[in-house]
Amino acid sequence: FTVSGSTPSAVLRSILRNGAGGQSGVAMATTQANISQTVKPRGKSGCRYSSKAEITTRLPRLSKASRKHKAVRAVWRSFDKYIRAHEARHKSIYLSCARKIDKKARAHLRRKGCKNAKIEVTIIMLEERLRCNRLNRMFDKRERKRIARLPLIKQATRQAGGAVVFGSHSKKTSKRLAPNKN
Repeated sequence: FTVSGSTPSAVLRSILRNGAGGQSGVAMATTQANISQTVKPRGKSGCRYSSKAEITTRLPRLSKASRKHKAVRAVWRSFDKYIRAHEARHKSIYLSCARKIDKKARAHLRRKGCKNAKIEVTIIMLEERLRCNRLNRMFDKRERKRIARLPLIKQATRQAGGAVVFGSHSKKTSKRLAPNKN
């Protein structure tokens, strides 16, 4: 999403006004994962398993008009660098979770076969998604002080004295995990 402003505080207001709604409401950027899986019968006793992780990251993008303001450009560079790295970490967490879901589901299918596979694999996915969401929340919590020290945030909130929560341009990344042929 595009943000604008001629001062750091105007840019921050634009981010918060136009930002993505994260888990905590307003966010400066977001990374979300849609992890799906398919279990289909194959033959008399076999089944086919496949999974897919689609990661969507929404980042703020400074408008061309705002880039003309030296004060904004100076603080934007560090903010942009930080926010990209921060969201890349969320993506990494989600991909790690997707691999773990895939590994556990395949192990289950090897041990138990296809009987009740769809239900069991769904339970595995739901449990791992909860764990993954917890990891992302913990990461965000650890990063709060670091965010507050960013020049854009410091300058924008200097007089307001308010707390800032994290918000977001869209970029989708899909990763198909290899199908399993049990």
